[in-house]
Amino acid sequence: MQRLFIISFLLFSCLYGFGQLDTLCVPTIDTLDGQKVYSTAEKPAEFNGGQTSLFKFLTENLHYPNIEATFQGSIYSSFVVDTSGNIRNECIAKKYSGNQISYIEKEVIEVIKKMPKWIPAEQSGKKVYMRIILPIKFQLKPE
Repeated sequence: MQRLFIISFLLFSCLYGFGQLDTLCVPTIDTLDGQKVYSTAEKPAEFNGGQTSLFKFLTENLHYPNIEATFQGSIYSSFVVDTSGNIRNECIAKKYSGNQISYIEKEVIEVIKKMPKWIPAEQSGKKVYMRIILPIKFQLKPE
């Protein structure tokens, strides 16, 4: 089986319905550094270069860990884009099994930590913190 992953281009901007599974995640009613973390904004946070560049970045940097090379499914990652465009508060928003972070979930978190700065969200003309939920779908492709 050839390994292939597909990145869903739906950037969920709401945490409702996703349990908090890691102490790194901020609560659903978000604040970080004393700032409100928006789940939606007039101008949402955006990966520099748009979704095509985000897909390219993830394709080049995300790899199946050998130990979970047969995993198929979606990993829902969560992070906050701050007013400088930095990625903060990286975590798994919805685990696929158990209480422990799996190898594939660790890989997703490590790639998110490597992301370059994003274009910050704006609300009422001011830059604001924004939570992003990024689902990444992994699936095997027959050879």
